[in-house]
Amino acid sequence: MAGLWKIEAIQTSHRVAKFMRQNNASEFDFDDWAGLYLENPQEFEARRQATLMIEMTRGSSENATASRALLDAYEKAAKGCSPAQRMKIASEMMMESAHQLSAELQILKQTLEQLDLDVPAPDSDSVSSPEQVTSSN
Repeated sequence: MAGLWKIEAIQTSHRVAKFMRQNNASEFDFDDWAGLYLENPQEFEARRQATLMIEMTRGSSENATASRALLDAYEKAAKGCSPAQRMKIASEMMMESAHQLSAELQILKQTLEQLDLDVPAPDSDSVSSPEQVTSSN
């Protein structure tokens, strides 16, 4: 039985290594990932971890360290939880991150206002809304 587990682990590691060589974030295939989750949860988890590690190494070492810390905090909080509980934890962490970003943007805005730059506000006619940008493409 232990031998079979080792063979499966080796096969999974070879498939993950192949995936890592072929990884391209712009080619994410949701159906492929969803199918893998249903068919082989262990390989899905190995691919998920490999993809996260690849993405975390693409940025600066400071960002990679912060990303690893955040991922570790999530993994610790979500350990043993149901999929619904894991999603709730992830969404709460994303909301916290959004609040932190909003606070930083507010500080930036206040700092720029304190500089009292004579930069005219954009005309409402010259500013494109997201809908205008999307429809013009």
